[in-house]
Amino acid sequence: MHPESPDLKGTRALALNNFGHFTSFQVRGKCVRGFDLHMDRLRAAQLEVFGTVLDEIRVRDAIHAALDAEGLIDASVRVTCYDADFDFARPLEARGNDLLVSVTPARAPASTPLRLKSTRFTRQNPEIKHCGMFSQFMARRSAQSLGYDDAIFVDAAMNISEGPTWSFVCFDGDTLFWPVTLSLDSVTAQLISTSEVMERKKQEFGTLALPELGAYLGAFAINSSGIRPIALIDSYPFDEGLEALELLQLAVESHPLQPI
Repeated sequence: MHPESPDLKGTRALALNNFGHFTSFQVRGKCVRGFDLHMDRLRAAQLEVFGTVLDEIRVRDAIHAALDAEGLIDASVRVTCYDADFDFARPLEARGNDLLVSVTPARAPASTPLRLKSTRFTRQNPEIKHCGMFSQFMARRSAQSLGYDDAIFVDAAMNISEGPTWSFVCFDGDTLFWPVTLSLDSVTAQLISTSEVMERKKQEFGTLALPELGAYLGAFAINSSGIRPIALIDSYPFDEGLEALELLQLAVESHPLQPI
């Protein structure tokens, strides 16, 4: 981890209060696909959470400094915006002027298809990728305790939304279907849905109830690490949907790598 301040005050503030927002992405050759979208995410959240304007040059410089400190040009990176002087009694005073850049080795998604357990959950403030992840990780833990790999979230009407750390899309052999619910707007999903590659396939956006899964042949979990096929949601099985998986990967790769 690379806080701008060399002391522990900032990381202590995150550990004790967990008040902030972040974005995560894969770096290749010090470039990122959809980096402009990640900066858009940080910019919007900074204004919403702290009421301040993001210093984009400072963010870019901090990422470069963290990569250089680790001697890496390929990496998994998370940028967190927070306030080292955060006072839980007076959150309005927080300005979010501190950055923490976390750098780990470059990551690719596991190829083994996921087995998922549906779980009732709706993300708080879904327009913000915020640091409050307890409920998501607790749902993942509960699903794993039952023998599944992860959880997938449904609302009170049993409409599917997303997973703890990924977005969801399914495929019926002709059409890609993206659930529209109270969920985080995924950068990777945006890259896929807006790619010129997707002109070959029909895309639909709307609500998708859990019992409607039987009409779909393939399903996928999507985040900045990549795309992973889903084998099962509760009792609804899917094949690996190799054709759709290759199409999704091509759609991501159709976007150019952008320099940080």
